[in-house]
Amino acid sequence: MLRDKKTVSKILVVTPFNSQWIQELNYSFKEIAEPSFLSLDLPPLTQEILREENFVSCASVAYERLLLELAKTGAHEIYISYEFAWPYFETDFFRDLGKNIRIVGMLWDDSTFHERNYRIANHIGIETFTTGCPISVLRLREKGCSATFMQVYGARATYDVTDLSSKHNLAAFFGDIRKADRQSMLKPFQKIDGFAIFGGLSDPMSLQDMIAKIKDTKIIVNFSKSFVDENQRTVYQYKARILESIFCGSLPLTEYCPATEILLDGVVPQFRESEEGVEKLNFFANNDRELQKTVEKLLLIADKYRPDQSLRRVFLTHRDM
Repeated sequence: MLRDKKTVSKILVVTPFNSQWIQELNYSFKEIAEPSFLSLDLPPLTQEILREENFVSCASVAYERLLLELAKTGAHEIYISYEFAWPYFETDFFRDLGKNIRIVGMLWDDSTFHERNYRIANHIGIETFTTGCPISVLRLREKGCSATFMQVYGARATYDVTDLSSKHNLAAFFGDIRKADRQSMLKPFQKIDGFAIFGGLSDPMSLQDMIAKIKDTKIIVNFSKSFVDENQRTVYQYKARILESIFCGSLPLTEYCPATEILLDGVVPQFRESEEGVEKLNFFANNDRELQKTVEKLLLIADKYRPDQSLRRVFLTHRDM
């Protein structure tokens, strides 16, 4: 039965673990729905837990908590993240849960874990998804699912645009330098006066501090290599820092990534080798007008990818049908 369109939809957001993105999502949901948040507090999947099948009892407790929260909140829909907690959701407790309530699956690394994610979705009864990978959107749609690109990080309340003229730092990379070949790729950039590296496991930062750093930096360098697959092909993965940079009024300069090209109409400057990246960084560092024009163009393109816009497409469009 269709609800009154003037009625605010009640959505239960479910995460398997305590997550720092919950507050970000709350900011973006406020305009369109009445969200409630439930962390199932599932223990990390260690070999010991899997070996002793302790995850079955944990899944049972999590399922009961979910049912209690649904009754308590009167939620009309569930928005659930289940990646990296797959065995818990593979249990019979969650089988066909989607027969009784609409469930939207929240995927992050679907380019890497697509088949497993899709198998769990069929088990639970999920046919609608948000995913942090543009390529994943296409793969899910090929399977007949409804899929929308969605980046959790980017709420207007926290990621607001800072004018380039107000930024004090030229360029930076933020993240874990130990992944893939980032250390060797970064060496030529580190020779540039005014280039900095921050964040990562060796220099952990709060989300608020990281956003402040981005807002104060004109150009954010990104690397896309993720892993080598079973066929020895290098997988290039879209990174959230691309849109995070744009939302703060900074220019992302990224290692080649097909998904980034698709998502942002080829406007984001890309490079395949570090030397090419350094050349492009120097070009924008010495050409304020081109830097300003490119950032302005990206801001116009990127606005439709703000989390609140994606959530509107997934939840409000569904209600209006």
